[in-house]
Amino acid sequence: MRDKLFVLLLCMIPAARLRAQHFMTGLSLGPVVSDVQGTDTRDYDNDFAKLGYTGGLFVNRTFGRNDILQLEINYIQKGAEQTPDSTNNGFFKLVLNYVEVPLVWRHRIRVNMNRKFYNNFEWELGASGGYLFSFSQNVSGYNLPLDRSSLNSVDVSAIFGINYLISRNWYFGVRYTNSVIPVLKRNAIPAQVLSSYPLTFNNGNNRVLEFCLRYVFGGGRGENY
Repeated sequence: MRDKLFVLLLCMIPAARLRAQHFMTGLSLGPVVSDVQGTDTRDYDNDFAKLGYTGGLFVNRTFGRNDILQLEINYIQKGAEQTPDSTNNGFFKLVLNYVEVPLVWRHRIRVNMNRKFYNNFEWELGASGGYLFSFSQNVSGYNLPLDRSSLNSVDVSAIFGINYLISRNWYFGVRYTNSVIPVLKRNAIPAQVLSSYPLTFNNGNNRVLEFCLRYVFGGGRGENY
């Protein structure tokens, strides 16, 4: 009986190793441009003028040749900024610091360029949950207090992105996220501003573009790259 158990354990080890090989971990880092709809009182648009950064860790699992499910935990700095221009000398900057947990589905696609197919592109879709752990507001050089009750601490965002696989270990991604819970509560935005934006459903929402370089330990797609 003992010998049979030993043989069974030996048979299970390769299978466990094979399953474990589907899981990969990695690091991400990159710049972020963002805006909060409802903070531009000049021309009522989204300029994405606030520069920040994001970085974190991820783990993913492959499904077949073309699909990956990826879970991340990131620090990300969002917010909004208005710089002086020819018609207004004022300055405004809103900094929002989040811990965020995105879950994304990555799918590899074939792209035809000049009659040649490339298979190192992906699209990704997903959602993220985040927590606003700190924030600040600067108006014309003065750090002004911001009432916490005017902000939502919990962020839920939809995700869409495009990735380019550089090698087995590296890939670069451009990701757009749009919150579905407004960080700036709509009753905290002046009514005139609310009605002046073309897409009023987005008022108070975080809108973010991320440009991230990601490193996968041990190689990502392997022979599927």
